Amino acid sequence: MPVRNLATPRVRTPHSATVAPTPVPASQRTRRADAVDRVDRPRVQGRSSAAAVAPKRLDKLVELDFPALPLDAHGHCAPLSLQVPANAIGLLVTIEGPENGYYLVDQFSGPRGKALVSDGSTARGTRRRTPQPFDSPNRSVAGMIPGTGALLVPNSSSASLCAGAWTLRVCGTDAQGNPVRGPVHVRVQIKVAPRLPRAGRLDLHLHFTGARGLTAAAARRSRDFKETLVEVRGIFAKVGIDLGTITYDDVSPRFQKQAIDGADSKIGKMFKTSTDSSGVNLYIVKELSLVDQGVMSAGPPGFSGGMPGPANAGTAASGVAMAMDCMRPACVMAHEIGHFLGLFHTHEQFINAADPIKDTPVEGWGNLMHPDEGSGGPNLTPGQVRVLLAHPLVQITR
Repeated sequence: MPVRNLATPRVRTPHSATVAPTPVPASQRTRRADAVDRVDRPRVQGRSSAAAVAPKRLDKLVELDFPALPLDAHGHCAPLSLQVPANAIGLLVTIEGPENGYYLVDQFSGPRGKALVSDGSTARGTRRRTPQPFDSPNRSVAGMIPGTGALLVPNSSSASLCAGAWTLRVCGTDAQGNPVRGPVHVRVQIKVAPRLPRAGRLDLHLHFTGARGLTAAAARRSRDFKETLVEVRGIFAKVGIDLGTITYDDVSPRFQKQAIDGADSKIGKMFKTSTDSSGVNLYIVKELSLVDQGVMSAGPPGFSGGMPGPANAGTAASGVAMAMDCMRPACVMAHEIGHFLGLFHTHEQFINAADPIKDTPVEGWGNLMHPDEGSGGPNLTPGQVRVLLAHPLVQITR
């Protein structure tokens, strides 16, 4: 029985639609004007030598908007319907809601009952339970920061998109697992390309808190920082992803020390200062710490606003942070960018779960996404690259 569409999306297109909506170019997307914690200094731009003449972008984005969706007593929105066009290579769902909730897609199914995400309920007419979102063919996890959530398809070897009618459902719970009522704002971006992609281009927007005296201008002169960027560029160039435009900005020094606290999104306030939706926004801070039930401890060397992160700036999840004094800064930076573009760890140390991409090495030695960023390496597998190229922020060039 088809699922009734109880919420009609707004399709954003700069021209009158013909067969499929025309995407909003990244350069024309709305930028936030309320980033009050930005420092009023000139923006410095840089380009890699390989990107001196930017290659033509081959992919198109179809964007759907579902604003102000209420959640029911179980924390679910009404099922949303969308049409996936032919030649879709990726789909990103981003969710924003009240900061008392964590949000995820707990159902996503397509033609002929193809379920890529399921909620663990009992299948109709059987006693068989469907997989939980985390164990679904396309892994789905709640947002890393309160008030946010996202899903990238595909993010595993078992998931693929096909043309036709699809439905999705969003779920929201608080930190204790109790349902929240919303409302939530859901955006869907469908990435379409004329053929399977082999290469792409990623812009990078760097934001400096002044930690250890490293400002935007100082970073442009710093030999160490230049070497870090060269190494990051090399990691992604090996798999066909070029770093394109790189911008340098200063933000308020009050963001130098960041506490990652599930109950209070301090780091999310910093990510909200991002204004550029054309690439990954990366913040250089002095230190990251973890807060658990009021107890502070040493944090990770880097942190991504989501797995994946959103393709639009200005949200509490719209960024990646890296501690200034971390070991192997290039691997940390590239590792967190990998998370933001949809990659999981090679294995999750605390829940005994492997990466859903089959060609990822189980132990992860030498792989960029090893959970211990100091024990990994610069390597990515073809399956991991397929996920990176599916994210809307990676512009397909070949």
